[in-house]
Amino acid sequence: MDIAGKLHDATASGYEAAREGNAMSETTTAGQSVSVQEIWVTLTGILQTQVEIVSMLANITSVLNTIATEVPAMSTTITQAMSDMQNEITNDTSVINSAITLIQGLAQQIQAAQGNPAALEALVATLQQNDTALAQAVAANTPAQTQTPPASATVQPGKATPAGKTGAGPG
Repeated sequence: MDIAGKLHDATASGYEAAREGNAMSETTTAGQSVSVQEIWVTLTGILQTQVEIVSMLANITSVLNTIATEVPAMSTTITQAMSDMQNEITNDTSVINSAITLIQGLAQQIQAAQGNPAALEALVATLQQNDTALAQAVAANTPAQTQTPPASATVQPGKATPAGKTGAGPG
């Protein structure tokens, strides 16, 4: 039997005893007469409150146990997400730094080729090869679009839009 059941049984048997001895009373220090039944009713109320508190504490314990089992799983998920994000940032930083190096190198190569038509032609050929390689790499590593943008979202000069307007000029 749980504590609530034991308290209920004690309360019921004590109440019966108090009811039978109702004529008995004690005098308090203030000179007031208090019956055993009044004392028992007060104690019963206190015990009932304690039973309710024990029940609430059991519920709180249950919630805390649930939290204690779920927090490690949440922590693992968050740790993995943080690790994935750090890896992505590292990869993005590497790609950005490579692009910066490429752009800086192109500027230096163009300056060095000024006044030398053969060097400029070789640089143009290299850039065209790099364009093709870069376009292929981007296409190979870009996930397919899940949503096609509306046709009116891309307006090119001189081309008709779905509304029949051209992309050139206001209007």
